[in-house]
Amino acid sequence: MTRRRVLTALLCCLSSVLAACGWGETSSAGALTIGILPTDSCSTVLTAQHKGFFTDAGLTVDVKSISSGSAISSGVVGGSIAIGCSSVGSIASAYQNGVPVRVVSQGAIYTASAPTSALMVATDSPIQSAKDLNGRTVAVNALKNVTQFATQAWVDKNGGDASTLKFIELPFSQMGAALQADRVDAALIGEPDLSRAQQEGQVRLLGNAYDAIGDNFSISTFFASASWAEAHRDALAKFRAALARAAEYSNSHQAETAKILADFSGIPADVAMNMKRAVWEKELNEQSMQPPLDVAIAYGGLSARVRFDDFVAK
Repeated sequence: MTRRRVLTALLCCLSSVLAACGWGETSSAGALTIGILPTDSCSTVLTAQHKGFFTDAGLTVDVKSISSGSAISSGVVGGSIAIGCSSVGSIASAYQNGVPVRVVSQGAIYTASAPTSALMVATDSPIQSAKDLNGRTVAVNALKNVTQFATQAWVDKNGGDASTLKFIELPFSQMGAALQADRVDAALIGEPDLSRAQQEGQVRLLGNAYDAIGDNFSISTFFASASWAEAHRDALAKFRAALARAAEYSNSHQAETAKILADFSGIPADVAMNMKRAVWEKELNEQSMQPPLDVAIAYGGLSARVRFDDFVAK
């Protein structure tokens, strides 16, 4: 049995054991646990909880702040988390490698008119162009995810050679300091740490790397294990309805939802109020989800095209 098949079997066994204990399950009262990164791109669940949209839908929700996407994925597969938040490419990669996960609801989208992530260099860096990055070290928040692929695509499209880059993994919060200390030459920084680093004079813009993927595309989605989604269709329908309301509300009440995000995440209120905010879609959209999958295929994150209908819960 190959290593991948052994891993998949172990995950399935773990999921079964924890499910038997009731972890992450939806109770008769409709309670469920949602695991998110403390970032804007996952924050519609906070709006839905704060505004009572989950309650209106008949759900009791416990939102947990989790520091890494891998921990969220482990919780979802293991059964301690019912629904998690991650990038569409990461979920597709897990699915393609035999991990039983499914996208269940749309999240935030990137828009070129209001970029929430950007490729930055130190204020005094000599790097002025994509070509200047050749052979350099770039920080991303996770290897082989959309931040790395976007950087590679931007460098290749703007006269550089992405194959010469070295990538290291750092939290967004540490990237500004790493640039100033010359530990890395560039960094793909996301909000709110992007605005914070700019306000502190640590960094300057090299390029909007996500533009190399597209003008509008999905940067986050909500996902569950395939077994949970199948066994809890009623709860899933309620979750989707509440999140659709939250998406519409968040898009039109940015000042209020910035405070909700700040209270949950510990982001300073002034930073949350002034940073570029995510834009939200109300429903799953194959058109917005495809660009990050295409760039993942181009740069080795996916071995082949993943069909939208295959890894999205019905």
